[in-house]
Amino acid sequence: MVDRTVGALPISVGTSLPFEGMIAQPKEPIQVLQLNLDTVIRNAYQAYETDDRAQVRAEGLANDVLQDLKGIYDNLALIGTAGIPELVVYRGSYKGLANRFKRASLWQPTTELQKAYATLAHATANGVVKAMKGLVKDVDYTVPRSTKRTYVVTHHVVDLLTPMGYGTLYLIESHTGVVKGKGALNTKLTNGASLARMPFNALTLQVFGDNSTNFRSGAFRYKAALLKLAEDHKWTPGATVERVHLGLTGLKDPELKKELLEMLSV
Repeated sequence: MVDRTVGALPISVGTSLPFEGMIAQPKEPIQVLQLNLDTVIRNAYQAYETDDRAQVRAEGLANDVLQDLKGIYDNLALIGTAGIPELVVYRGSYKGLANRFKRASLWQPTTELQKAYATLAHATANGVVKAMKGLVKDVDYTVPRSTKRTYVVTHHVVDLLTPMGYGTLYLIESHTGVVKGKGALNTKLTNGASLARMPFNALTLQVFGDNSTNFRSGAFRYKAALLKLAEDHKWTPGATVERVHLGLTGLKDPELKKELLEMLSV
């Protein structure tokens, strides 16, 4: 059986690297650490060489993921400055996205390789959930509710689109370990590096997409309108929903205004 690439902890390299940095220089006051099971699975799978991935089976990958989760658990006391954080592992179904984001173009696996991975990941997640015996929290989308200072490892940026009543959320990026608050999540939108004025919210997620993790890019006329509004109104990544709403109300095209306001208010 082939082996995956591990980091210094040692766990799958994509999951290991950010925690290695946090152990070497603990500075984040992490009260709750939330791990998207799908992301831990993805990182374990990607830790295998591309040519070896066809040999990966759900049972073995589930064992890798369980080892990775244990490696994180064993090092919880070392990663932050607020004592030992609460560890929460969650599994998102994302079944409710189509019902909420009715104008969005949602990503689905289409190639045989994508479909094969989706089947593998689903079976792997089932194996991990069974082994952990009730310790994995099931959600649709958005992270499990937390009122504390919460850090999240996920490649599904929609997880961080939380309603009122949550504490402060921060994203921990796999591989890099970069920590991003809500005002920096625009970089997770498709072509985020070119969206310096764009805030992250329900509207921009649907219009620009999230690199086809859950959302494809929307219609060009939506993107063109938002880019112009962002420039005209000098938006920043920290622009509130209220400020974006105000900008949309000035659009001259009534149909475009109606559609964008609906996308913002879902």
